[in-house]
Formats: sequence, C-alpha cells, structure tokens
Amino acid sequence: MKIELRILPAHVLALATALDFLPKMQGLSRSQMIIRSVMDNTTIKIHKKRIDIKNQTDVFNQKKKIKVTIEFFEAHYLEIFIGMVLENKSFFLLSEYDRNALLSIANTLNQKLA
Repeated sequence: MKIELRILPAHVLALATALDFLPKMQGLSRSQMIIRSVMDNTTIKIHKKRIDIKNQTDVFNQKKKIKVTIEFFEAHYLEIFIGMVLENKSFFLLSEYDRNALLSIANTLNQKLA
C-alpha cells in the first residue's frame, strides 16, 4: 500500500534538511537503527525531489504542491523520525519555519496513516 503526499516545495526542502542529519546520528538503539535503515530509501526519494525543485522552481510554481509517493511502512517510520527531530532541538539545528514545515508533514502523515 502506498501513501501519496502532496507538499509544498519549501516543505520538501525542510524535510531534506532534516534527513541530512540522519548519517550523523550515533549511539543508536535497535529501534533507532531500524528507523535509520528504512529512512535510507526515503532519503534518496526526498533528495531527488530536492534536486528537481532546485532545477525547476521559479516564481510561478513556488506554491504548486509536489507529489511524493512512499510505502506505508516508510510513511510510518518517517512520522517517527520527524517526531524525533522535533523533540531534539539541540541535535537537529533547524529554523522555526523548518520545524513548522516538519510538523505539517507529520500531521499529514498521521491523517494518511489513520
């Protein structure tokens, strides 16, 4: 089963920024290592979308939502990862806009997974 997310380009960029911290995580528990393993495939998808956004974004399509399709289990672990990011402000150095964008993505994921 696949989950289709429609999110703004700025939110994709915020998610890609948060995923950049994934390789820097150390001292992980078993559940955190599982999240990291699953998130590797999702990270590749999001980074491809980020490259597309950087190449195609202009004034006219900044508000056009981008479709990201991920598997159900990837959506579940993405929601957990975003929760980890929002809880640990000291490790994940993100702007308030990026935190709000991640919260919006987490809320969308929660609705899609329910």
